[in-house]
This record gives sequence, C-alpha cells and structure tokens, in this order.
Amino acid sequence: MTSFSPRLDLPDLRQLQAFCQIIDCRSMAEAARTLGFTQSAISQSLTRLEKQLGLTLIDRQCRPLRPTVAGERLYRESRTLLSEARSVVANVGRTGMDAAPFLRCGFVDSFASVFAPLVVNRLGARIEELTLRSGFCEPNEKSLLQRHIDVLVTSSAMEHREGLERHHLFSDPYLLVLPPERWVDSREALAKMSRSLGMIRYSRHSRMGLDIDIHLRRLGLECQRRIEFDTTDSMLALVQARLGWGITSALSLLHARHEAFQIRLAPLPGPALQRELYLLAWEGEQGSLPAELARFCSRHYEAAIRPEVEKMLAAG
Repeated sequence: MTSFSPRLDLPDLRQLQAFCQIIDCRSMAEAARTLGFTQSAISQSLTRLEKQLGLTLIDRQCRPLRPTVAGERLYRESRTLLSEARSVVANVGRTGMDAAPFLRCGFVDSFASVFAPLVVNRLGARIEELTLRSGFCEPNEKSLLQRHIDVLVTSSAMEHREGLERHHLFSDPYLLVLPPERWVDSREALAKMSRSLGMIRYSRHSRMGLDIDIHLRRLGLECQRRIEFDTTDSMLALVQARLGWGITSALSLLHARHEAFQIRLAPLPGPALQRELYLLAWEGEQGSLPAELARFCSRHYEAAIRPEVEKMLAAG
C-alpha cells in the first residue's frame, strides 16, 4: 500500500501578492489602494497568512511597517514565485501568437523624446497594445514597483530591489550651459563667473539637481543659487537671456532642442560627470524583449546620439 504525507495547505498566490504589496508600500492602506481592495480585506488576508504559517510576518509596531525576519524571507521567496507564476501565465497566453498582448513602458523625459519613435517602430509588430509614459525618474520607479508599468528606463539601477533584470544602456554626460559670450575652461574660471552670474539649477529635490550639487561641492564650489527649474528648455531660455548659467545632460539638451537657443556649451571642468541610464523590468516576465530593446537603444546611442554629443561640444 502506498503511503502519503499529510497534506500541506499552501498559501493562495493572491495572499502572497497582497503580502508583497504591503512590504513594497510599507503601508496596508497604500497596498489596498494599489491592489484595488479595501484596507480591511488586506489586513484579513495578512492575518490568515500568518495564522496559516504560524508566523508573525510584519512588525506592526513600526511605522512605516516593516517585515520580521521570517517576513523578509517569505517576501524574497514570494517575489520569485509570483514572477514565475506570471511568466507561466504570460507564456501560455502567447501560445500560437506572434505578438504579446500589451506592454507598458515608462521613460525619463529626455530619453522619451529622443527614443520613443524608435521604440514604437521597433516594437510595433510585436505588441498589440503599447503604452509609453514619460516623466521624472522617481514616480516612474514607483510605478514599476507597483506594477503599473512593465519596462522602465531610468537613471538608477535600483540595486536594492530584488527580482529585477537590469540592462545598462549608456552614459549621458553633463555639460556647462553658458551665455554665448562666456567661456569657462577651468575650475577657477567657473568660480569667478559664479561670483558675478547666478546659477540656474534643477530643483534640489530632483535626481539631476542632487547629482549636480554633489559634483559642485566636490569641486569646492558654492555657487550662488538664484533660480530653480524642473525643465531644461526653461533653463536654456534664461541662459540665452543672460540671466545665469547652468549644467544639464547631453540627452536633456537634445530633448530641449538646444539648437534653437543662443547659448554656448562647454565641458565641465575637473572630473567628468555623467548619469547612467538603465532599462529595468521584472525578471522573466517579458521574455527576451527587455534585453533586445536594451541592445537596440544602446546601439542607436553609439551610432546616432554620441556623434551629436561630440558635435555639440565642437560647436561650443
């Protein structure tokens, strides 16, 4: 006679999904809003999961919420399990089909304006419904974590988050943006100009603004903070009007159509400063598409964008 082990009741995948969302959001209320459930339903799901496993998974005394040691282990394992489950469903759904049903992409603004037409042409035959969103890095990264988008291009590798596949696209150098009659070729010249002409900065709350501020401090420069903007074209217009000078990335200059402004571009004095752009997606959920798209964008940058950057510097 064949003997069987006692049946082990396994957690429902929806329970694990709700649990992972609580950890991602650090809040039951936010997790409920993200998943479209009531907060009571999310709380009850967590309680049932803890009772079923006989473990406390979340330290409810902390704000924001944080997992216990057992909860952290379950979170890591569940992320892998949920990713594999979605991959199974997606692969079965695509059986016999030449195109994926839909793809939602989130791009940082400067990348979107330069690369979006190319991405649409590249993916048009493979995707039935393609959604492209552009905006600041931080909101897009949150949307990826909340699974509102599937593929993200941003300036962070998000190395703290497990379960993501990461593809480095290219390095986007920062350049000085000067009024047309100005020229800066050294740290000393930049410091001298800064004493008479204020700097037009990106918001200190933006990632680009923070990177630039840190770089200037490393150079030992405390530049007069005069005007803050979140858009590159506004910065270029003010520099053209000789109301200040700025620093921005080459891709942002292309995005803002810098050639329409009467400005001068120059390399940053001292150590080079650049931002790295990455393409991120949840592991295994989009098959080979993220890697293929990353290779395509990297090759286009080398073939078409890098020569434009070199041309900008030569024209300065």
